[in-house]
Amino acid sequence: MIASTTRRASALDGKRQPRSFAKRYWRKCDDTPTLGSIRVAVQVSLTLFKQKLGQSNVTSLVERVSRFTVILKNPNKRTKPVMGKIMKSLKDLPLVARRSITFDRGTEFVSWPHLQAEIGTQTWFCDPSSPWQKGTVENTNRRLRRWLPRKRDIRQCTDHDMKVICDRLNNTPRKCLGWKTPAEVFREKMLEEMR
Repeated sequence: MIASTTRRASALDGKRQPRSFAKRYWRKCDDTPTLGSIRVAVQVSLTLFKQKLGQSNVTSLVERVSRFTVILKNPNKRTKPVMGKIMKSLKDLPLVARRSITFDRGTEFVSWPHLQAEIGTQTWFCDPSSPWQKGTVENTNRRLRRWLPRKRDIRQCTDHDMKVICDRLNNTPRKCLGWKTPAEVFREKMLEEMR
């Protein structure tokens, strides 16, 4: 008992920061800025598969207004490769399309300051255990499970397979978009914003 108390005390005496230290600087998604009546944000989530199939996973990026989706295959949940792929996929978009991004509280997103510094995207975080705060990406993950069930070995999927799944999602008309496809709405929004 005394050893564990001493260990906690030494962790707080300046040698090491407690885990809650970094979380203090996280901004909640309740504070996400709005443009007129539309929130401009990309929502991000990590989709996991059965552990016996390895640590591979899929990151889904979904634009909130148009429902335009990009999915990225990751070899593991480490923050550098995951954030590196997110930065690479967002870097080519115009600034209006990557104005802000909302993450859940997963450990794979702890290097969010690099994202903000390198591509100028503001980052926001959902409250813990609050998936309804990023409903668009949760709905998209449910749709993705048609092609990527939990039992599927994601290591066997290629980047081309991921692109085919993205194309299916982005070219399917949606009732919430007035029976337009996410690709059409995203294109229209980008042309409108760039004028």
